[in-house]
Amino acid sequence: MLTLRARLKAARWILWGNVAILGVGLILSIVGMFRRLRVQEEPHWIYLLLMPLLLVSALIALHGLQRSISRAMSFYAWTAMLFTGIMLGYDVLILHEISVAVFTFHMGIFSLGLVLGFRAALYYATATSFLLLGLGILSGHAGAMVLPIALAYGMAFPSWLVGALNKDLQVSAEQFRAIVQHSLDVILIVDRETAHILSASPSTQRVLGYMPESLIGIHFLSLFASHKNLSLAHLVESVYIQGAFFLSNSFFRADGTVCPTDLTATVIPWEDGEALLITLRDITERKQTEDELRKYRYHLEDLVAERTAELEARNRELDAFARTVAHDLQNPLGLIIGYAEVLKDTRIQATGECELQPVTVPAMSLADARFYVRRIAKAGRTMQNMIQELLLLARLPREGVTVIPLNMRDIVEEVLQRFVYMIEEAKAEMIVPDTWPVALGYAPWVEEVWANYLSNALKYGGNPPQIELGATLLLGDGNGNAPMVKFWVRDNGMGLSQDEQARLFETFVQLHKIRAKGHGLGLSIVRRIVERLDGKVGVESQPGQGSTFSFSLPAAMNDDVEQTSTSPSGIVRELVADI
Repeated sequence: MLTLRARLKAARWILWGNVAILGVGLILSIVGMFRRLRVQEEPHWIYLLLMPLLLVSALIALHGLQRSISRAMSFYAWTAMLFTGIMLGYDVLILHEISVAVFTFHMGIFSLGLVLGFRAALYYATATSFLLLGLGILSGHAGAMVLPIALAYGMAFPSWLVGALNKDLQVSAEQFRAIVQHSLDVILIVDRETAHILSASPSTQRVLGYMPESLIGIHFLSLFASHKNLSLAHLVESVYIQGAFFLSNSFFRADGTVCPTDLTATVIPWEDGEALLITLRDITERKQTEDELRKYRYHLEDLVAERTAELEARNRELDAFARTVAHDLQNPLGLIIGYAEVLKDTRIQATGECELQPVTVPAMSLADARFYVRRIAKAGRTMQNMIQELLLLARLPREGVTVIPLNMRDIVEEVLQRFVYMIEEAKAEMIVPDTWPVALGYAPWVEEVWANYLSNALKYGGNPPQIELGATLLLGDGNGNAPMVKFWVRDNGMGLSQDEQARLFETFVQLHKIRAKGHGLGLSIVRRIVERLDGKVGVESQPGQGSTFSFSLPAAMNDDVEQTSTSPSGIVRELVADI
């Protein structure tokens, strides 16, 4: 059996066809009546009576189709059988002839089966067979009715075949309807000529916020956020050429926001012709993921560029490192080799007088020999300090440390003890406070900072050096800056220009390139150490007025000091290495 819309259309065609045939038959009957009257023969009044009744019943059935197809078609079918049976009985019993009216039953069987199905056609064929058989028996021409009866059942068979084929179509239609009803994508049926929406899936409400029925009749392109480069003709043409049309565009939601979608269009049969099947897939999450990936890609590119710049800077530092180490180790190593060569080729006389065995070997006093040995030791200590600084510089990027409140007095005393020979040799005047503010740090690193600052003050200070050590407590402010302790070393040297100050803490920049001998590792190490301890380095200087080198560390609060005194490990916080 056909779909409801197809059945309605078929019923209308059948009934209007019968109205046309009955109208022509009525006209022919009237013409025949006048001919018979002209030759003074009795007209067949029964035809003139029943044909108008058949015509009226067909019109009544047409009017009733909108209310019920089954009732309207059944009413007309059984009314037509009654009136046609009367006319056929008149022909067979009165006129003793079998007219073509018998075949109108077969038309009724086929039409009824096409609209109402095989069962209705079978019932109608059976009723027709009984009527024809009865008329054949009454007229004595039962044999003549065999063929019409067999043909009656034969006319019911096409309705069975159509029903079987249509059952498969109904299954496909139900499957399509289920797909549309449960699809996560928006499915729209759009008129191919006008672009008006004919049907919308329930997912329209979830994706776009529209009730499906509210979209019926709306122009499809009006839903586009932008369709300047798209027209219905272009869409249809692309579908017919390519078989399908694909487009990524944005649609307006019911709340006015924009929903990015992937559009797929194809042509499908629809009712009397063809329509466009439009599928819209919400790609909001995919767009967000693409945007995030794009941001990550740009971020990764920035990281690669940053790391590349870092590697290039490190390569430049390594080049400078090689040159600096080679230059700075050359002087003390040359002193060691020179004094060792002198001692190797000289006889030492314990009595203070040179021995002349052999005469060709030069001799020196014990005091001179000790002087040479002290020089060798001093050069060796210089090399040892440089090697320790190199090792510390190598460990800084990888090493994680624990910071605690520092006993700065003990640290400074340890540093002064390390440089006692240099202080005595330079006859330096030292000013050291008795008390120090408590700061957070890592003692071995902070000791190295003091050592670098003190070493530079002794080397580049005045003659004799006047060196003052001190500290200043810097209170925090309301902008989130925590209290800090600023430690400093002030000397009476020649001072530094602004350009020299700006370059002091760069890696492998050597102060002796400015005005004195030395090595360019210390201040770069100081900067790295202090920054790892969340502090800052600085210098204040003017040419001819000395210099003040400083470093700042976070101030220790009372809670930090108490925790240090009660905790077995003395751990306050952990620093994680920046690799």
